[in-house]
Amino acid sequence: MRKKNKNLTFLSLVLLSCVFIFSACDKNTEEPNPTPESKSINYAICALAGSYPNYTSYIQGLKSLEGEVKLDKAKEISRPALLWGKGGQVFVSLFGKPLTLSKYTFQDNGLPIEGKQFVEPAAVTVPTICYVDKHEAYAGLSGAGGLHHVIRFDPMTMEKTGEISLESIKKEGIKTVLQMQMVHRGDKLFMGLVYGGYGGGEVIDDAFVVVIDRKNLKVEKLISDSRTSRIYTGGQTMSSITVMPNGDIYVMAEGSENKPSGILRILNGQTDFDKDYFINLDKLMGSNCHGLEFIGDMKAVTLKSIDPENAGELKGPNHKYCVVDLKNKISLGEITGLPLVYGVSVCAFCKLIDGEYLLNAAEKDLSTVYKLDPNTLKVTPKMTIRGKLTGLVPVK
Repeated sequence: MRKKNKNLTFLSLVLLSCVFIFSACDKNTEEPNPTPESKSINYAICALAGSYPNYTSYIQGLKSLEGEVKLDKAKEISRPALLWGKGGQVFVSLFGKPLTLSKYTFQDNGLPIEGKQFVEPAAVTVPTICYVDKHEAYAGLSGAGGLHHVIRFDPMTMEKTGEISLESIKKEGIKTVLQMQMVHRGDKLFMGLVYGGYGGGEVIDDAFVVVIDRKNLKVEKLISDSRTSRIYTGGQTMSSITVMPNGDIYVMAEGSENKPSGILRILNGQTDFDKDYFINLDKLMGSNCHGLEFIGDMKAVTLKSIDPENAGELKGPNHKYCVVDLKNKISLGEITGLPLVYGVSVCAFCKLIDGEYLLNAAEKDLSTVYKLDPNTLKVTPKMTIRGKLTGLVPVK
């Protein structure tokens, strides 16, 4: 019997509650005269060390992704932290009212420099950020446990340039609505939602995506599919919604006790789920799966849970990276040469950076970033870091 994760780890709750926290407690001493923005820092990382409730996050800029990384130049934050980045720009958010979303750059020694920001008095969390270009991005903003709104902002100036109300898609009896990953295709935004499941109240056991018109900043429709349930990740690490080169959108949902994890599709030019397309990942992979990252040639990486008795990973890492053929709806098996990894979304990721597909294998006290060959599915170690690597983004 497949067990769903009811006893979520602390890290899972951090992500699924969309709590992206940056504490004001900085243990580093800033230079009296900070150097200008670095021209040599190419990447930003976030790592997590310690154990509940004494976690420490480390934010640092890197020049390369080779060998063992030492966090001797990192900014220490006495809370779990997540890192967002796109188009060479890096963002962090401060949890709690008033919510603050800040842009960061880096000094030559890798130390972060906090730059422009905006404040949203009524919001508490930033569950997702969708970057369109250097002057247009969208951030989902949520109040305490409920659906709130989405804002449009200019990533260069950090000025708010518009707001999208989500009041029209609230549902009676639902106490908690979680905003998940948001992507854009043409003039539309597509954002996953989870109705219920936290804080009591009714749970709607389907997969939901809200479609938003970027031109007039209004909700166009809410679509749902009953073949699976719960589009869970915000896209900071493993994705749940992926726009393919041909314009098709693939949506990964994690399922529930009553429904399998699965993959849905929205065809290019359409805004509804394709009723003729579905991959039952529980059946195909033999276990519940999480996340979906495209690696070319209609192949995608997902994470398979191994031990149903360790669904919350309280006993240690419990996931394997696997590959699925989206066109032929077949499994291409596990990626060999990797250990069991933590599959919670704050630790697992597959990213295309500088033309290379990079996988993060987070173990108990060590994270190793591997280069994945998308043709042979062979991996090569590239970088190691003590602690759990929870974020990696290019700065340029």
